[in-house]
Amino acid sequence: MLKHFRKDFPHSRSFSFTTNYRTTQKLLEAADSVVGQYSTKTRLQPCAAAEIGEDVVCHFAPDATMEAQWIAQQIRSLKKADESFSLSRVGVLVRTNNRAAAISDVFTRMDVPHFTVEQFDFFRRQEIKDAIAYLRFLLNPYDTRCLHRILLRPSRGIGEVTLGHIEAAADLGLSLVDFVKPTTFEDGDPFARLLHEYETGSVVVFDTETTGLNPGTDEIVELGGIRFEQGKEKGRFHCYLRNKVSVGDAYHIHGLSDEFLAQKGVEPKQALAEFFDFIKGSLLVGHNVSYDLRMLSTIAQRLNLEMEKLDYVDTLDLARRFIEAENYSLEDLVDFLGLSGKPTHRVLDDVGATYHLLEYLIPILRKNMAARRLVVQKAGRAFEPLALEIQSLRELAGKLRPPELLGEVLKRSGLMAYYEKEERRVLNLQELLEIFVKLDDQSLDPISSLENILHQLSLARNLDRFDPSEEKVRILTVHQSKGLEFDVVFIAGLSQYEFPGYFAIKEGREEEELRLFYVALTRARKRLFMTGHALNRGKRRQPSPYFNIIGDNWVESGSSAIRRSYR
Repeated sequence: MLKHFRKDFPHSRSFSFTTNYRTTQKLLEAADSVVGQYSTKTRLQPCAAAEIGEDVVCHFAPDATMEAQWIAQQIRSLKKADESFSLSRVGVLVRTNNRAAAISDVFTRMDVPHFTVEQFDFFRRQEIKDAIAYLRFLLNPYDTRCLHRILLRPSRGIGEVTLGHIEAAADLGLSLVDFVKPTTFEDGDPFARLLHEYETGSVVVFDTETTGLNPGTDEIVELGGIRFEQGKEKGRFHCYLRNKVSVGDAYHIHGLSDEFLAQKGVEPKQALAEFFDFIKGSLLVGHNVSYDLRMLSTIAQRLNLEMEKLDYVDTLDLARRFIEAENYSLEDLVDFLGLSGKPTHRVLDDVGATYHLLEYLIPILRKNMAARRLVVQKAGRAFEPLALEIQSLRELAGKLRPPELLGEVLKRSGLMAYYEKEERRVLNLQELLEIFVKLDDQSLDPISSLENILHQLSLARNLDRFDPSEEKVRILTVHQSKGLEFDVVFIAGLSQYEFPGYFAIKEGREEEELRLFYVALTRARKRLFMTGHALNRGKRRQPSPYFNIIGDNWVESGSSAIRRSYR
C-alpha cells in the first residue's frame, strides 16, 4: 500500500515519531531491541531527560501456580517498599483469557485486590444489550437489527413464520420496521398516507442547511420548502437564519458566510414559527429527513417553540427499498436515474431534486400496494401492541432526560419484569441506570444527550467502568491493554507455545505475535517484569524466545532456567 501511495504522490514526505517521552531509557532500549527483530528502519530514542531506570526482571517458575504466586509476592514487596505505591498502576498482561483466569484464582487466594475485564464484561451482557437496543431504535426507526433484538425478549408471540412472511415481502418494499408503526395498521399499507396526500392532499418537500452535523450544538442557516397539492406547486417558503455558531468549514459546502447571514438572515424564532405555520396539515418529505427534523426539533426546544408532531416520509429510505444503486446520496440518485434538477446544497435546489425523486418513486409504490396490504393483514396483528408501545416511548424521548427514559423503557417494555427472577441481571440494569445518570449532559437537550451517551457506550470498554484510582491490580489480555499504560507491568505466561502461541507458530503468524509482545512491553512506564512457567498441562515447556530479544538490560530473579536456555 505504501509503495502505491508513494507512486501516486511522489512528493510525499515521511515523518517518524521515534523520540519517547514517557518511559525509562532501559525499557526503551528493550523495546528498540524488539523492534529490531522486524524492522530495520524504525529505531527508538529516549528524550534527553529520560531516567535511566531499572533492569527488566525475569522469572521462570516450575508451574503456573508458582508463577502467579511469585507475581503476587513482587506486588506485595513493591507496596511494602513504598506506601504511596498504587495497585491501580499495576498491569498483569497475558496472552489468553485462560491465563488471566488462572492468575486471578491465585490472587484471590492470596488476597491481592484485582479484577479481570472478563469478570466484568458488562456491555456485552444480554440484558444490557436488550435495553440499549430499545433506545437505539427509538432514535433510529429504520434500525432493523435493534428491532430484531427487541422481538426476542420478552416474548410477544411473533414467531419465525411471521417474520419469514415479512422478509419474503421485501421485494414489495415492506420492511420489518413498518410493523411497529401504528399508521401501517390504520392505513393498511406503510405508504398509503404518502400516496393519498400526493394524489389528493398536501405534501411539503423541505430541506435545511446548517453550521455543522451535530443537532445538539449546531444551527440552521437556511430553511426552505415547497408545498404541493394534488401534484402541483401551491406555495414556497425560504429564508436565511442569523447564526450564533460560526458556519466554519460548512461554508465550503453551502457557500453561506457568517457575514452574509448577519446581513440577510432573520431571527431563528421568527423563521421557525413561520415555517411551522407553512407546513401545518401537510405531510413532510425530505432526503435523509430524520436529520433535518432533528435540527428543527432541537432548535425549537432551545427557542421554547412548540413543535407539533409531524408525519414525514424519507426519500432516502424509499430509494433504498425500491432502487438498486451503488450510492443513495441525492446527487448520485439524480445522476443515476437521469432526473431533472441538480442538488447544490442550497435548499430550494435540493427540494426540487427531492421532489423529482419522489415523482419517480410514486408509480413504483402504487404498483404493489394491494400485495402489501395482504401481508400487513396477515402478519401485522401480532405487532400492534408493540407498535403502540414504541410510539408512546418515542413521544417521551424528546421530553424525558435519558436516565428517566431508560427507566420508562425498562418498565413499559417488560424487560425489568422479564429479568426479575435473575437478581444479577436486575442489578446490572440498575447499574446501567446509574451510568446514564453520570453520562447525562444537562447542557444538551434530552435527545442530543441520549445520542451522546449511546455513542460513548458504543466506544466503551469494560475497563472504562472502573475508577482509575481504585486500588486493584488490572489483569488484562495484551489486546485489552492497547492504548493503556501502567507504572509497573508484569507480562505473564511467557512459555513455549503460549506466547508466542502454538497455532500462531503453526500458521506462520509469528511476526504478528512479536508485534503483540511489543505492545505488552511498551505498556510499562517505570518497571517491567517478565514471567513464565515450565510445567503446563503435564508437559515441560521451555522459556519463551522473547526473553532472548529484549537486549542486555535484564536480570533473572528466583530462577535460572532463562539464563540456561538463552545465555
